[in-house]
Amino acid sequence: MTITRAITGYYEYLCAHWQAALVRCLIVLLVLLGGTTAAADEDAASLWERAVEAVQYRNYSEAAPLLEVMLERDPADLRALRTLAAVYEMQGRPEDAVRLLRSALDDTGRAGDARGRIAFDLAVLLARLEQEEAAVEMYSASLRYDATLLPVYLNRANLRVKLGEYPGALSDYERFLALRPATEQRAAIEDMIELLRETVRAEEIRQAEEERREREAAEVRRVAEETRRAEEERVRLEAEERRRKMMESVMESLGTARDDARGTRADREGIIDFDDDLELLD
Repeated sequence: MTITRAITGYYEYLCAHWQAALVRCLIVLLVLLGGTTAAADEDAASLWERAVEAVQYRNYSEAAPLLEVMLERDPADLRALRTLAAVYEMQGRPEDAVRLLRSALDDTGRAGDARGRIAFDLAVLLARLEQEEAAVEMYSASLRYDATLLPVYLNRANLRVKLGEYPGALSDYERFLALRPATEQRAAIEDMIELLRETVRAEEIRQAEEERREREAAEVRRVAEETRRAEEERVRLEAEERRRKMMESVMESLGTARDDARGTRADREGIIDFDDDLELLD
């Protein structure tokens, strides 16, 4: 059994049922967040109730403007923000949802736990848009804002497996089980952990072997380089010695030529010129 096969079913299920799951989660979110509605603001309460009803009946075109009005009145309204982002996605407007969540995340006036949940929603959305690396980064950001978001470890682990980041995935799975030991997914996660450990060990062995071969190759290259340099030095010294001997030979030849020239001049000085006194006889 491979890691890819181990998670294929999980991802196929998510891809096939993510819309229905999102609707269910959205309805739960609306109910939970609705319980904290301030009763004093009747207009906001009325808008929220209408938005909840529209979402329940999947009437997203009606829900979106209601939630937008709520955010215009109160930009800090976290329930309206998160619900509107989900509605945008259900409308087939994921880019609008990403922009909305990123803008809210950049608001430094929000509390850390609120920014953590916004980052979490954005990470989930980016993962569905197959922007896995950005999603992993956003999951990490959500933990920096709110360390109590335990599902982050599981979601980030799944993405890291998909990206081939096995050591990080192994660490996330182990942390998730340590923090939530009674999870219903424990058996599947433990199987995944064992597969990842085997994979990580195999990868460590492979890397060690690759490093050994690289060291050996580097040593061969070093010896070859030293041999080449030594040969170049030998050739250089031999050429230098030949030039030295040739120079000595040339200098010796020049010295002999000078001696010969001096001897010739001496011989010429001892010759008597008889041209003036010599008379030719018939």
